[in-house]
Amino acid sequence: YSVKDQFSYGHYYVFCWILVAHCVHPGKGTLTNLFRWIPERILYKHMVRLLQSDRWNFMQVFRWHCLQVWKQIPIPEDKILYLIIDKTLVEKTGKKHPYNRKTKTGYGEKTWKYGFYVVILVAHWGPYRFPIDFRLVTPKGESGHKTPNELFVEMFENFQPPKWAKKVICLGDCEYAAKISMQAIIRKGESTNISGIEYSFIFSCPRTWKLEGETTVGGKPKKLKDVVNHLPRYRYKKTWFEQINGRRRYFWIYSRKARLNGVGDVTMVVSKKRRNSVPKKAKIFVTNIPNVSASQVVRIYRRRWYAEVLNHELKSACGLGHHQVTKKPERVQRSVAISMVTYLTILRFEVDKIKPNKHWSINTLKHFFTIRVFKEQSESRIKLRRRKKAA
Repeated sequence: YSVKDQFSYGHYYVFCWILVAHCVHPGKGTLTNLFRWIPERILYKHMVRLLQSDRWNFMQVFRWHCLQVWKQIPIPEDKILYLIIDKTLVEKTGKKHPYNRKTKTGYGEKTWKYGFYVVILVAHWGPYRFPIDFRLVTPKGESGHKTPNELFVEMFENFQPPKWAKKVICLGDCEYAAKISMQAIIRKGESTNISGIEYSFIFSCPRTWKLEGETTVGGKPKKLKDVVNHLPRYRYKKTWFEQINGRRRYFWIYSRKARLNGVGDVTMVVSKKRRNSVPKKAKIFVTNIPNVSASQVVRIYRRRWYAEVLNHELKSACGLGHHQVTKKPERVQRSVAISMVTYLTILRFEVDKIKPNKHWSINTLKHFFTIRVFKEQSESRIKLRRRKKAA
């Protein structure tokens, strides 16, 4: 009810019912399927009009729900906040879709996919994860195009950490290990040094990065791949850490100090799953966290997988990309915002079901939310019948 002033006309009531239908609907979240789960007085054209209308501020509604989640989730003991940046491909086949493109995903894939990209900034600590900001990637050649790294810098500069946070660690894969991303994190850490919040990063770095002040035998600038390809096996050390399920995960790691071109002094960590793995299967991490061990870097970076889990949950349980919207970019943005708000709403009501040091899924919380809604609705109808009989 606090965001009712962000809507005009009857859009507020239509938005509430679409949100409830998303939270309890078990199938694909298209408008046609959601229409069967709302009252008859709300017509299908009212739902379409909500996505087409610019008379409501969808970003203010999304930020208000994020604020409520910030208040309800318990504060971690170490007061460390992890910011995970990732993008996901939402497959759509409509030719009139303003963000659609033909692209390939992953490594070694030969099939083309058609859809649009959503860059999501995820907040994570302990067992909790939820989206705090998002941007849609405009195809190349069109006005307003920005790369995913530029969108990440834009979201990161607008990010305001909670008061309890003492340290913020940004995590990302090779795509976001760019100069502008690392420089933005370093710059914000230097500007907010007075407040006592430390900003740092751990990125999976591509092998083409050059090391400043180091050259090969031929006199060329040394790259990260030169370090990995010529690293002897005896330089790797075996380490392990315990996962949530109690099993041990083993890695072979190597670390050293380095200076990246355009970034500065960092700690470089090379990690392999097996000692005899070829250099191509090794991953390279770079971080500016002071006095950190190689095993800690690998353990922290594994938290980036929670962004992949969240992307899957948004598509399967919250209807990301299921709405029938075309032509105007603002309509697609409102559709994505509704899916994000659905995730935050389910998490707000069922956050007490999440146990520490245990896996959870938004689909399970959605099941508990559906039971809660049906139970309260049944109890209210029973009370109403009793009143009528008593009268």
